Amino acid sequence: MAYTHRAPPSLDGKHVLVTGGGGFIGSRLVELLLARRSPASLTVVDKFTYAGDRENLSDVRDQIILKELDVCDEAIGFSVKRPDVIFHLAAETHVDRSIENGLPFAQVDFYGTAVMLEWARQWGSRFVFVSTDEVYGDMQTRAIDVATEDTALAPTNPYSAAKAGADFLVQAYHRTHGLDTVILRPANQYGPRQYPEKLFPRFVYLAMSGQNLTVHGDGSQLREFTHVSDGAMGILLAGERGASGSIFNIASEEYMTVSEVALAVLHHFGLEETKITYVEDRPGGDARYSISSERARMELAWAPRIPLDRGVSHTIGYYAGKWTGELPEVAA
Repeated sequence: MAYTHRAPPSLDGKHVLVTGGGGFIGSRLVELLLARRSPASLTVVDKFTYAGDRENLSDVRDQIILKELDVCDEAIGFSVKRPDVIFHLAAETHVDRSIENGLPFAQVDFYGTAVMLEWARQWGSRFVFVSTDEVYGDMQTRAIDVATEDTALAPTNPYSAAKAGADFLVQAYHRTHGLDTVILRPANQYGPRQYPEKLFPRFVYLAMSGQNLTVHGDGSQLREFTHVSDGAMGILLAGERGASGSIFNIASEEYMTVSEVALAVLHHFGLEETKITYVEDRPGGDARYSISSERARMELAWAPRIPLDRGVSHTIGYYAGKWTGELPEVAA
C-alpha cells in the first residue's frame, strides 16, 4: 500500500474519541492518553456489554466525557463532540463466542466500524483502527514463519473474518475517500482487567476454584503474548506518528504455548501438572501466530517494555489477589 505522508497530528490539544474505552485495552489506552498527553477533550464511548466495565475507568472518570453508546447506531455522531482523532477499539473479541454465533461479530466488528468510518469521513477525523494479528490466520498451515504488514490476510474463524473485513474497509476508505487512517494489528494481549473468559484469568480462576485447567488440543498452540500496557502504547504512538494509510503490527516477539501458560499458573499456586485436562480443540483452531513488529519499531520508535516472564508473573499475581475471597462466574 502506498502511504500518504501527511504530517500526523500531535494529540496534545486535540479532541480525541475512544470507542470501546471501557474495555481491557481501551481503558489502558485512555489512561495513557491522559498520563502522557494533554488532549483538549477525551470522549469515551462504550456500550458496556459483558466485557466493558465502568470500574476500569474509575481512576480517570473526572477527566473524561463518558457516553454509553452503541457504535452500530448510525446516529451516534450526533451524541458526541466532533473529534480530531478517533481510536476505534469497540469490538466483540472472543473467538469461542464467534464460533457459537458469528452474527454479533459481523454486526459490531464490521458494521460498527463502517458506521464510525462514515462519521470520520464527515468530520474529517484521523481514524486509528485496532485490528488483530488473527487476520493473518495460522502461520503453521500457511507455511509462513512470520507475517509482516504486507502478508495477505487469511482469517480462519468468524471473529478474525469480521476483523479482516473491517480492516479492508478501513483501507478502502483511505484509498477511495482519502480518509486519514492508521491500522494496528496487535498480537495476543494479556494483563490486568481482562474479562474472566480469556486465557490468563480463566486459568487463574480454575486453579483457585480447585478445578483442572482445560486446554484445547495438545496445548502446543504458540502465541506471541504482548502486555496490554505495551500494546496500548503502540496504539497511542501510531495515532500520533503513523503516516496516513499505514499499517503496523504490534508484538513482543516473545512466545509461549498455551500449555506453558497453564503450567505457569499451576506453579504459581504450587499445583501439580496433572491439574491440566486436555480437551478437543475448537473448530478452526490456529496452531501458531507470529508477526513482525519491525515497522512499528522503526517508524513509531515503539518497543515493548515488559518482558514476557515478568509480565506473566505479575498478571497471574494480579488475578490471584483480585479474586481472593470471591471468584467471578466463568465457564471452564
